[in-house]
Amino acid sequence: MTRSRFAGWNFASALLFAIVTMVVGVFATPWLLQWLGEDRFGAYKAVIDWFGYLALLDFGILGAMQPLFAEALGKSDTSAMGLLVATGSRLYARVVGVMIVVGLIITSMITHLIPVPAPLTGELRIASLIVVAGLLLLPLSAPFRIVLESDQRGYRVNNLLVVQSLATTALSLGFAYYGGGIAGQALAVLIASLPYHLRLLTYGRRRFPREMRDAAAATPADAATARARLLSLNRPTFVLNLCGRVGLLSDNIVIAALLGPAAVVPFFATQRIAVMVQGQLQSLGNATWAGLAQLHAAGERELFNRRLVDLTGLVAALGVATLIPVIAFNEAFVTRWLGAQRFGGQALTLVAVLNAFLLSISSLWGWALNGTGRVEQIVRPFGIQTVVNLVMSIALTKALGLIGPMLGTTLGYLSVSIWYFPVLMHRAFGVSGGELRRAIAKPVLLGTPFGIATWMLARTYAPTGWLMLLAEMMLATACYLCAWWLVLLPKSERHLYTKRVAGVLRYQSA
Repeated sequence: MTRSRFAGWNFASALLFAIVTMVVGVFATPWLLQWLGEDRFGAYKAVIDWFGYLALLDFGILGAMQPLFAEALGKSDTSAMGLLVATGSRLYARVVGVMIVVGLIITSMITHLIPVPAPLTGELRIASLIVVAGLLLLPLSAPFRIVLESDQRGYRVNNLLVVQSLATTALSLGFAYYGGGIAGQALAVLIASLPYHLRLLTYGRRRFPREMRDAAAATPADAATARARLLSLNRPTFVLNLCGRVGLLSDNIVIAALLGPAAVVPFFATQRIAVMVQGQLQSLGNATWAGLAQLHAAGERELFNRRLVDLTGLVAALGVATLIPVIAFNEAFVTRWLGAQRFGGQALTLVAVLNAFLLSISSLWGWALNGTGRVEQIVRPFGIQTVVNLVMSIALTKALGLIGPMLGTTLGYLSVSIWYFPVLMHRAFGVSGGELRRAIAKPVLLGTPFGIATWMLARTYAPTGWLMLLAEMMLATACYLCAWWLVLLPKSERHLYTKRVAGVLRYQSA
């Protein structure tokens, strides 16, 4: 398989994972709400968000491995690959111990961090302990996941995640039905993750046996050099991860703390489709960053810049195509899914859609900078954006309710990344900021009349069932993509995309 097919297969597998996650989520959530209740459901979401911060305690080691490993692959430096894998694995195993200690501290404070009714405090503590126990599995898989993604083999990770998602859903439903409560949800995730961690360990060791042997025979001086290179990038990577975690995980925590755990349910439900689309758009950057980094390491700067502009336009077009139906049909979706009382309002939908679009674009640019070892250049702007996001989220939640965290996120993006990232890209790679902005503007302008038409379609032919809802959403997306294909894409690019899709399909059928 060629490297371009790797990227296509990575994206296809990420799409499969997103579809599976969406389908099982739509199926399982009403039952989980019925069997758990809103307090337990919201409390578990908040638990996951609190313990998500423990990932910061790798101090940027995993993130620092990404650009260094991609550089070594681009130069076919097998000795550097082995040293990075071995050194990163050893360093990461040490920090997991720190994560466990901090996790136990959070567990001791969890009932103060997440206010729940008195009968649920025991469940909350047990669930927290189960999450901490799951940290013991991280050294088995986390470094090898980075290795596989850097080698453009993220499709292996995505395939494992599909299996894990199905297993987690089945176990979660079973534990909820039989009264497992919050602790049962945490136990379901732990059990379902075991095959994922063990299989990733096997994949990594089989993929790089020679490199691992070379690393074992390395001189102390070579090992020290590899360690120094990792540590030179880990501090800015840690700060960047901190900013990302605060932006990603603060919303449910703010809602639970200021409005109560039950308020997490309409907040979660209303932005659910937009968040899933956002994750899928971000996966395009995740599927292509390693290839971009290897182009950069090989000195193919002109091709790198052209690919970056093309990818920006592709993410923007796919974002418009998939988010327009969310604006028009989200109320019908949530009403049919969980009931009209759990729809947070059209304003929350609009802001969630805008955030999903902005984050997808800025994430792609961030991958390009981070993957080429320029993480220090994005730390300061991300830090400013995170402070704006957090402060405004708290203030606006107190003033406006559910929409507050979403508006805080929007203000964070608009204050920094959406205008400053093109400046950084020009400084780092010489890519034209004007080209990047045009790559975004064209799909948005084309999508404006389609958005109006879709809104009218949703009001004129209101969907009366799941099949009709799905058909109308898919019709809107398909019509926009056809127009984008014929109007905005030059013939040469249409031919290129056709070849890539054909290559992915041939590999899938092989």
